[in-house]
Amino acid sequence: MPTVAAWTAWTAWTVWTLAVAALVQHLPRRWFRVLPSVILDRRRVERCYAALGVRHWKRWLPDGGAVVPGASRSRRLGGRHLGALEEFAVACRRGELAHWLSLGPAPALAWWLGGGPGVALVLVAVAVNVPCLVALSYNRHRIALVLARHRPGATLREWNARAPSPASATPPSSG
Repeated sequence: MPTVAAWTAWTAWTVWTLAVAALVQHLPRRWFRVLPSVILDRRRVERCYAALGVRHWKRWLPDGGAVVPGASRSRRLGGRHLGALEEFAVACRRGELAHWLSLGPAPALAWWLGGGPGVALVLVAVAVNVPCLVALSYNRHRIALVLARHRPGATLREWNARAPSPASATPPSSG
């Protein structure tokens, strides 16, 4: 039979998780600028995602956008244009921040509970958040690769400064 302390800790962690998710939706969009994938060895990262089988199991994860008011749904893109991909990448970054922050109080609550209930809380926190973090990172990585492919010659500084859309961008000089 769970103790009052256990119920309190689980309730506190659940309320914290929902509050963080709602708060992250209200943070300024500019905090979540779309960055190119700054990865030294892209193939190694893609092999890692393939080894984890992310592409196959991520569809079974719940859609947080359905639960959090104001959040973007992540089951479907908002369109086939680059702006929709950028919005999806922003939603991925918001989700990643929410999941990282959700893990925050778990160790303190586990210490407060002690023993088996504390270990159980940490295990559940990890089991709930880590798969979502991996799937969101995978999505963001893939989107960054597509955006980089459609914006040739874009530097990291240009991406941070909100690179212009391909229609208004000047083509790179050939000489």
